[in-house]
Amino acid sequence: LFCYPGGSYLVRKKLKDLPLPKCFGFVVKNERGDSIYVSCLSFLEPLTMIRKGELDLYSKCRQGTSLPHRVYCQQKKERSHYDFDNCLLAFDDVVTYECKTICLVGRYPYWTEFRRFLSHLHSLSGSSCDIPL
Repeated sequence: LFCYPGGSYLVRKKLKDLPLPKCFGFVVKNERGDSIYVSCLSFLEPLTMIRKGELDLYSKCRQGTSLPHRVYCQQKKERSHYDFDNCLLAFDDVVTYECKTICLVGRYPYWTEFRRFLSHLHSLSGSSCDIPL
C-alpha cells in the first residue's frame, strides 16, 4: 500500500534501457505514536509465465466484482484483432517487467545502512546463489 500508492504496474523496456533500482524510505507511527522507519528498494524484474497466469486469474475474478474492470475487458475483447495473450512475450530484445520492492522495517532511522543492506540483498538475488527472496 505504501510502496505502490498508485498500484503495481508492468513495464515493457529493452534490457539496455532498464533503470537502476531506486531506494526510498518513509516513517509511519504505531498506536502509541512511536516512529517506525521503513526503507525500500524498488526494482524491475522480468515477468514470468507463472506470474502472468496469476494476473490473468486475478483479472477474471475482478471482472465479477468490479464493473469498470468488466467494461474494460469487454471493450478490449471487442477491439482486439489479434491474440493479446502473447503480448507479454519478448520480441527482439523488448521484455515485460514487473515492479518489485524489498522493504526493511526498523525502530531506528539507519537509512544509509538499510539502503546498503537492501542493495546487497538485491545483488545476491540476481547471482547464482540459492538464497530465496
